[in-house]
Amino acid sequence: METITPAQLRALAAKKSGRRWSSAKKKACAQGHAHPSKTEAAVCDRLHLEARVTEARVYTQVRLPLLALAPDANGRPLYLTIDFLVVRGFSKRYIDAKAGRVSRDWRRGKAAFEVTYGPIEEVDH
Repeated sequence: METITPAQLRALAAKKSGRRWSSAKKKACAQGHAHPSKTEAAVCDRLHLEARVTEARVYTQVRLPLLALAPDANGRPLYLTIDFLVVRGFSKRYIDAKAGRVSRDWRRGKAAFEVTYGPIEEVDH
């Protein structure tokens, strides 16, 4: 039986954690927000430029309950986090930055979200 050093154990744990389905690299946008991907940072920059012109408000990492799905065993609703919410007057746009692959749960979560809140725009820059 082989023994594993603490350094090897940490390296193995680091490989297994995180989003293996994604190759995203963290990046900050021009506003200084930390984003999990370059695509999301680019979308953030574009949305903030648009917001200045249209006097809209941009919210990042908005967590909303999925009311179309049954709650968990403790009665708490399941949630979906949308990358951006743009509000202008009474108008709302839900925007998610996507480049390439998406997680397995995204399509189901998106469908449940859209039943309650309306369409999600998937943008790639």
